[in-house]
Amino acid sequence: AVVSTQSGHYGRGIHQLGNKNYGDAGNTLFKLGKAEDELLSRKKTLLSMAKLALLAADTETCEPEPLQVINRELETITYQERMKPEMLDNAGLVVDRMAPLSTTQLIHLYTGDDNPGLDDLDVKKALDLLQNVAEDDTISDEEFERLRLDIWVSVIRRDSWWGHCTHYSPDQIHDTLFYRAVILAYNSGMLISHFLPRAKEILDHETWREVFKDEKHVQQFEYILRSGYEQMREMGIDCQ
Repeated sequence: AVVSTQSGHYGRGIHQLGNKNYGDAGNTLFKLGKAEDELLSRKKTLLSMAKLALLAADTETCEPEPLQVINRELETITYQERMKPEMLDNAGLVVDRMAPLSTTQLIHLYTGDDNPGLDDLDVKKALDLLQNVAEDDTISDEEFERLRLDIWVSVIRRDSWWGHCTHYSPDQIHDTLFYRAVILAYNSGMLISHFLPRAKEILDHETWREVFKDEKHVQQFEYILRSGYEQMREMGIDCQ
């Protein structure tokens, strides 16, 4: 019944296009694209058709919000299409048969265990996706902040810079993925104060007591992280 209903709506959208009723066609195809959860390629096609129809519609009667949502959805689709083969394999995804993933799912894929080769470019992609989350009215501020913290905790856990050194040096942070990712985001024009949690938020995360078995390592981690924040502030980066 669901498939039949979707087919009927698709037929209606095509009929509306044929009648050059672009606004209604765009809205019909937009709703179908938003609801598509089986095939990424089909979702992309529906949303792309909806965008073209809405762009062709009378601007006085066409609401801008659907176009903004479509652009976010298409950007998310692009990030899913460009996942590394290793990530696809680890997540059990097949390119021509994969279902659409949510922005949240993609963020976790880019920064999680399915991406063992996480680098600063991957972190930047996760932050780009986080921007889409920030613009989505259906996602709460609390969810945004949780995702933001999840990203940076995952990034920090990739480095062993808290435990292998014999002395504390503020410059140690320069060798970390965390630091490289912040600098890349800053040089890309991102508002760091929006995308980087406060140092205290990171330090208060419950995972560190599990990661750091030695209290000295906890102290070293805190010292280097706070020193890194201070150095970034001195560079003109707005981090708290």
